[in-house]
Amino acid sequence: MNSNFKVSKGSKTLAHRTHNNAGLPYMPGLDGLRALAVVAVIAYHSEIESVPGGFLGVEIFFVISGYLITALLLEEFNLNSAVNLRQFWARRARRLLPALFLYIGGSVAFAYSMAEDVVPTKGEVLSTLGYVYNWFGIFEEISYTDVFERKNFFHHLWSLVVEEQFYLLWPVLLVGLQRYINRKVTISLLVVGITSSAFLMWTMYQPFEDPLRVYYGTDTRASGLLIGALLAYIWRPWNAEKLRLFPKGKDVLLPVGLVAVGILVWANMHYTLIMPDSEQLFRGGFLITSIVTAIVIACVVTPNSNLNSILGLAPFVWVGKRSYGLYLWHWPVFQLTRERVDVDINGWELFAVRMFVTLVLVEISYQCIERPIRERRLMRELAKVKKIRELKSSLPKLALSSLGILASIMILQGVQADRNIQQFETIDVVADESPEEEIDIGEGDSSVLAPMAPSPSPAPQIAPQSQATPIEEKPPLVLVDSTNEQSPNQIKFEDLTFNLVDFQEVVVANPEEWQELMNITSYTVSIYFDRITFIGDSVMLGALTDVGNDGVEEAFLQDISSISDQVTVSAAKNRQWYELRGIVRDLDRQNEIGEIVVIHLGNNGVIDESIINESLELLRDARKVLLINVRVPRRWENKVNNLLSEAVVRFENTELLDWYSLSNNKPQYFSRDGVHTIPIGARYYVDAIITSLGGESVLNESKS
Repeated sequence: MNSNFKVSKGSKTLAHRTHNNAGLPYMPGLDGLRALAVVAVIAYHSEIESVPGGFLGVEIFFVISGYLITALLLEEFNLNSAVNLRQFWARRARRLLPALFLYIGGSVAFAYSMAEDVVPTKGEVLSTLGYVYNWFGIFEEISYTDVFERKNFFHHLWSLVVEEQFYLLWPVLLVGLQRYINRKVTISLLVVGITSSAFLMWTMYQPFEDPLRVYYGTDTRASGLLIGALLAYIWRPWNAEKLRLFPKGKDVLLPVGLVAVGILVWANMHYTLIMPDSEQLFRGGFLITSIVTAIVIACVVTPNSNLNSILGLAPFVWVGKRSYGLYLWHWPVFQLTRERVDVDINGWELFAVRMFVTLVLVEISYQCIERPIRERRLMRELAKVKKIRELKSSLPKLALSSLGILASIMILQGVQADRNIQQFETIDVVADESPEEEIDIGEGDSSVLAPMAPSPSPAPQIAPQSQATPIEEKPPLVLVDSTNEQSPNQIKFEDLTFNLVDFQEVVVANPEEWQELMNITSYTVSIYFDRITFIGDSVMLGALTDVGNDGVEEAFLQDISSISDQVTVSAAKNRQWYELRGIVRDLDRQNEIGEIVVIHLGNNGVIDESIINESLELLRDARKVLLINVRVPRRWENKVNNLLSEAVVRFENTELLDWYSLSNNKPQYFSRDGVHTIPIGARYYVDAIITSLGGESVLNESKS
């Protein structure tokens, strides 16, 4: 037997196992594969631009679990003609539950004491303990694609409960299959199960909807676990007879395995859960990932495999052995240190802080909880602590753990202190702004005056004219097709609808009154649209309505009244571009699509050109579609803005509001995340929309 393979349970060789000592050879390469999977997941959650993707690591875990559990059960059944299910579940419990209980208890205690916004609900706790959190997330519509909202501490445990469901159900099914159905039929049934699961994912996935049902569902994600189980039925090569069927196989194992590993790395680097690659993922991508993972496993578990030696290098094994703890504990650390929201550091500096804190927690859990309980030596270790001699020997470990925890707390407190200082300085800067201070809001030559303080803004009023100051008469507008019947209070000019008012707000009711209006030396002309429909996410929602700590009012929407008194706002948190098609159709059925449509999406993730085209095609009949690009310091910012710039070229009724250029290098406009506006920024945001539609700047009134 290869020296890379070690027999579990203390037996010296597989041939020498006793009746009660069924086990598998230890294959360090599988720990290396676990390391790859958990690193991919952590990289995905880190949101570092250079390491996108990564959530496919969960699929790798599924295949590994399906293979090892099935292989273990088959080995025991072949030795004993039975499987001791109670012992099997006890081993699983010792392996998984202690760290999980510690995590649940610790995270709940921390949430209640220091992070009230992530205090778990009773449903979250009970569904986690009952191994049904994935279905709880489906029924409660807990989206996996939230970007800016802090997610609860149990959000990532959906994959763990899917595995636990497998551990509970599959052993019972396997025993029945082994007793009453032959091997060929069992393999056929596994193929049917894999195909059915992949087919369900394919058909249930809807490109323009949140994929949470197919992403969380046990039925749609079972294919990875079943592929691992199928591999265990057909390839357990530590049996010498199997190797005779593949005498020169090891000569091709290394290149095949390396190519498969490369595919997994590439997939995790290039595919993301949200657009543009979701359809490929749900319609074959996850299945292919599982098959490729199975190929890697087959190469690793074959004796004398060089791939097993490579993936079994000490650093990979160290990470792989702690992959469970890393998966558990990285999540709350990352959620409490959201970039530009909770902390002021970002990039690799933030990643280093996060990983330091995570590794401290993981090592404490691994050395003090997981290993002692799994190896059944916890009580012995506790008994030793009572002895002074043993206590002395334990002091270095305890001191190191304590120092690690203390350092972690100090780092987080330091980050928080820096956050508070910067926030205080920002407030001081804003508060000290003079009403005469000019703030450039664009790259042109124009500038406007910043409001002294954010406050609800009434509808714009025309300032009375001074008799000492002559007023330049505005040139008359050319009436186009004056014979057409117009709606009350409206006259059609140059294919635009105008409302004409003098400084006393006298309404011109019909074309005949135009001559009377021409005799007025001072008047204003405002572009007036029948209806404007706003479609956006939380950025638009906050900018239009949020006026600060006094609550939510319609203050900034009042500014829109200068160009329309009929406004429909459809904005919601975490909205994605792929939802636009359905939103437009719903609004159209309700007759709430205006002649002007303002769209601000793309803050929450990447978008796809085809989705933009399909969505804008539905708005061909709108007089104007105003697309607002994004100012979101995340990895998808440039791609989104480039696609929007290209879209306005393809659609004649579409124009671009360059919010990125107007707001870039204006941190005083934004909250800590650099995306959502504070009241000052919201005022400029609304003004940019008004001026883009041809209205007069509401900020100019501050200047006058």
